[in-house]
Amino acid sequence: MKIVVGIDDYRECVSRIPPKGKWRAWFEDYYSRHKEVFDLIFKYLYMADVEAMRMLVEACDFHNSLEIAERFLACGGIEKLKQILPTCEDFLDYHGDYRLFVLVGIGQVGGTAPPSPHPLMYLGAECIGCDMRKLELLLSHEFHHLVRFQALTSEAVDMAGYTFGELIVTEGMATAFSIVVQGLGFDAPALKSALFMNDEALSYCTSNRNALIQEILDHRNSSVTQDLMAKYLYAGNQMDTGGMPGNVGYYVGTAIVSDLLAQGMDLRQLTNMSGNEVINLWEKLKSPG
Repeated sequence: MKIVVGIDDYRECVSRIPPKGKWRAWFEDYYSRHKEVFDLIFKYLYMADVEAMRMLVEACDFHNSLEIAERFLACGGIEKLKQILPTCEDFLDYHGDYRLFVLVGIGQVGGTAPPSPHPLMYLGAECIGCDMRKLELLLSHEFHHLVRFQALTSEAVDMAGYTFGELIVTEGMATAFSIVVQGLGFDAPALKSALFMNDEALSYCTSNRNALIQEILDHRNSSVTQDLMAKYLYAGNQMDTGGMPGNVGYYVGTAIVSDLLAQGMDLRQLTNMSGNEVINLWEKLKSPG
């Protein structure tokens, strides 16, 4: 395992904004140094290339992001992640050669572990700051993604064949892992914390559990699209006109996995199964008779 901290690079990038402008300074002095990671983030989370990020980069408050990232370092963020990782590695029995990049993004991605031929994770220090609880949850969540993507075949994580059902199971399993690795159960406080939900959002999900699961599973064989991700995953606690929060997909995936765990399934075993296999197991569990 190798930790790459790019906050010094970002500080240098910020210093070059006055003569260069935001986009050119970021592109030449930061993105170019960490191109491998950022290209994966843009491909899998934004479904776009780097040129499509220009507007977001121009809108980013670089000085505020740097200030928060500096707080991450001052609060012992690097030391904390070094404490958390061994527990995750031992739980999943994964001690592979992977890299963890602690960088400063554009304020929207706290963490990710996208499919990659060379396993890696990313943490956005500007989204964490001194919130060590958030760091613990993000790191364990993304670590599970890293292990799962290494366990699955390349076809299972290829964008061309990656279904929405696979994505939902992947996110649910990682959320469940962030709870289980702490020795916690799936009660409301643990779910609210791991799902980054407020009381209102979690209450909506628990009250509409069955309907939400069915709605999500109706899209299980659909290709992953920006519209589906925006509606069910990446809008956070923001409610739509019907009162549904934008991150219900995480809740649904976690509900499916927690149902299987309650029946004695082992999370390590589930980690090595495809999304379709997991959903089929759950449907068999829930079918009458």
